[in-house]
Amino acid sequence: MAAVAALVVTTDSAPRHFAAAFEVPCAVVMGPTSPRYTNANLRHQRLVRIDVDCGPCQRRTCALDHVCLRGIETRAVLEACEDLLRA
Repeated sequence: MAAVAALVVTTDSAPRHFAAAFEVPCAVVMGPTSPRYTNANLRHQRLVRIDVDCGPCQRRTCALDHVCLRGIETRAVLEACEDLLRA
């Protein structure tokens, strides 16, 4: 099966791993997930995340309104995408 997508933008979830399997470039928006646990297959991926005092916490529910995700600027995701498409 051949890949047909030029780029995938996703969180650290299943689509990220599908993209890696098909070597499709992928911008991965990471919030509470620690990159240490999922740092495989990074050749065609760019991790977009910010450092926050409370993270990475690995929690699905957040008492602080997911500052780790809300703090990620749209521009950072766009830059990761542009970088991947240039490669």
